[in-house]
Amino acid sequence: MWYQNLKKSKYTPLPNSFTLVWSILYLFILTSFILYLYSTGPYFIYGCLFFMIQLILNLSWAPVFFLVKKPIFSFVHALILSYFIFLTMIFFSYRNILSCMIFIPYIFWIIFAIYLIFYISEHNS
Repeated sequence: MWYQNLKKSKYTPLPNSFTLVWSILYLFILTSFILYLYSTGPYFIYGCLFFMIQLILNLSWAPVFFLVKKPIFSFVHALILSYFIFLTMIFFSYRNILSCMIFIPYIFWIIFAIYLIFYISEHNS
């Protein structure tokens, strides 16, 4: 009920679209990680570490947003998540450029989400 009562951007996707988008993005994330694991090159541990950090941040975002009900916290959380996604992409690119490129829709979606969260944070007291 809390989320439905918030003032949202006119660019907020329809509620049903989130399930489809996230299903596709998680498939991309998994595919990217598998490609990374089966590739050779430097910085294997760093890529795995940053991948796991971004995944934990990704999975913990919804509880921060919907349970804490403080959009500014989830905004900061999403900014940190985007930082670790970029780090993951950088380290994935050292071993397999395709595993990095598969993350592009994911980072674009997170940047869009950051905008949406910022809008909610600014337009709701």
